[in-house]
Amino acid sequence: MAQARADESDGTTIQRRRLASVAGHIDDERSARQACADPEAPVRASGLVALIRMQKLTKADFGTALVDKSPLLRRRLCEVAGSIVSVESLPATTRQDRLPPSREEVLAGLSRLLGDAEPAVVEAACFGIGEVASACSGEAADPTTETLVLKLSEISRNHPDLLCRESAVASLGSIGSLGGLGAVLEAMTGRPALRRRAIVALASFEHVDATAAVELALSDRDWQVRQAAEDLYDSPQNNPAPS
Repeated sequence: MAQARADESDGTTIQRRRLASVAGHIDDERSARQACADPEAPVRASGLVALIRMQKLTKADFGTALVDKSPLLRRRLCEVAGSIVSVESLPATTRQDRLPPSREEVLAGLSRLLGDAEPAVVEAACFGIGEVASACSGEAADPTTETLVLKLSEISRNHPDLLCRESAVASLGSIGSLGGLGAVLEAMTGRPALRRRAIVALASFEHVDATAAVELALSDRDWQVRQAAEDLYDSPQNNPAPS
């Protein structure tokens, strides 16, 4: 069996990806790390996910993936960022070189990828920041979060790729900081796809301007925006006062 595994590890990219994926389910850290050093990016991505599944991803692993030459792997890192910060508490005796990246380190890495040359990576970085924000929703905002809000607001307003702008708006909604409300409100004047993201994001903001924007969206030209606004709008007709 071991020989068969060894033979297959030298096979096609698909075979090596399968071995890497299986490694994450059977706690085979050695095979996962071997996959992370593979010359093919899809195999490295599977190895990365396997380490995260086993909760064996270290700070060094995260840093290496962050600067990987392949946009595919950088994008995959962003997509699974929420799982990285959801790692259970480790024993106090855990060696320093085995520690996972902290929430702050993950957010700093994703912030760096917001300036990536590949729009697909930027889109995924926005998504990843939103996932980390959701996973850590009980924690107070800090200067790092506010810096991210500024960067996401800039992307939502000015990035040439519409998907990046949509993802940034969604992430601002996940964070829910009032510093991002202005950008979300501006998105409500954009294309239909952007307005659909923005109307959902508005649900995170308890502010008179957010409420007014939801009311205005009840007559939006796009039916999906109108439907989302109706779901959010708390009208007296739907919630009559008790008699």
